[in-house]
Amino acid sequence: PADERNDGSGFWDFGTQARDSVSAPQTFTIKNVGSATLSGLAVVLDEDWDDDHFSITQPALTSLLPGESTTFTLAFAPLALGDLFGVVQILNNDENESPFLISASGSGVWTIQQWRQFYFGTSDNSGNAANSFDPNFDGVPNVVAYALGLHPLENSAHLLPVADPGDLEAGWLSL
Repeated sequence: PADERNDGSGFWDFGTQARDSVSAPQTFTIKNVGSATLSGLAVVLDEDWDDDHFSITQPALTSLLPGESTTFTLAFAPLALGDLFGVVQILNNDENESPFLISASGSGVWTIQQWRQFYFGTSDNSGNAANSFDPNFDGVPNVVAYALGLHPLENSAHLLPVADPGDLEAGWLSL
């Protein structure tokens, strides 16, 4: 299949993920394509890389007969900002491919950068994604749309909170 990986050649890029949040887990299948039982299956993260920014679930099966398969998941959970790299090791009893390696990467960003990436395709504070820019000219700049959880590309001025005249004191408006 197109997504079949060879030892050391597999690479998974999680893209950007807000710091202190967890990506959708990605499922990987381990299939025994050999003629002998594949045993001692365990999935670990290589401690020489940014292993604390990734999380795994162990496969349900630790031994596979020929033709059998099991799955594990890998998620990106950045605790820092910037480009982060991890190496997944699939331990087993295969003398030629233990551990089987899969590289993973992702970029930890601030929450607002993730928001910009989602709506504008970039995490940079520039152009249409700039904090002060109002891409649909509704009077609500991006930073306000972000802070209030509004869609920056849809007219959202009518969704802004309106002050109760009773909240006005000495000409000041309190929101």
